Amino acid sequence: ASSLTSARLDLEARVTRQPLLSAVLRGVVAVLAAGVVVIAVQRAATQRDQHRDVVKLLAETGLPARQPDVARAAATDPDPVRGRLSVARALRAEACDYRSFATLPPREAAEAAARVNERLELAREVAAGALAVRPSAWQAAMILGGATYRLWSSRGDPRVFSQRKVWEGPLLTAARLAPGEDEPLRFLAVAWLEGWPTLTAAERDDARINLRRAFQDPETFARCAELWLEAAADRAEAFALVPDDSRAWSLLES
Repeated sequence: ASSLTSARLDLEARVTRQPLLSAVLRGVVAVLAAGVVVIAVQRAATQRDQHRDVVKLLAETGLPARQPDVARAAATDPDPVRGRLSVARALRAEACDYRSFATLPPREAAEAAARVNERLELAREVAAGALAVRPSAWQAAMILGGATYRLWSSRGDPRVFSQRKVWEGPLLTAARLAPGEDEPLRFLAVAWLEGWPTLTAAERDDARINLRRAFQDPETFARCAELWLEAAADRAEAFALVPDDSRAWSLLES
């Protein structure tokens, strides 16, 4: 009788606790659901703000008038960080190739060309910010190194040689992060050849390995051919890196 009584009391206690446990669980679930909603709303608001920043950046740089396709892609990119990097990449590229200014009226083209260094500073800032939040973003590292080199080089800043690691380091990092991408090496090829006399013998040996790969790109070789002929110690060294391509040899002959 005692055992039956004890079992009955235990069952009654469990039944009594069930509604309370259910209420607690429902409360916990409600709190978690509310937290998820808040996080989603905050994330959406942050993304909207970041997209507005991309549109503002485009307006400040005037890129839509010079490169409308790039500007449109950057403004509609669902990833705002990637969108800003697209703008920075275009600004860095403009500093090396003024062809995008050809579509502008003469006065606007001259003004755009005069502001190249200002936009290079902006490209550096955007790339550095992106790299801080995404250390594995190879394009951010490439833009940071490339913009720094082009800016210092165009100003005749002695740091381009005395502090080479500042621009070379990010470019090498980009090449390491994206071993299948040749773009960082192509930029390095030009930079190394422009400062070839300042490299040590060991640095030149390392550079030649990457130059050979960079020269496989016809546009890069066309840009570097004269620099390489001036840098090479003799014809044998010069010819050793020429791509096995008739166009490259025709360019070299000319």
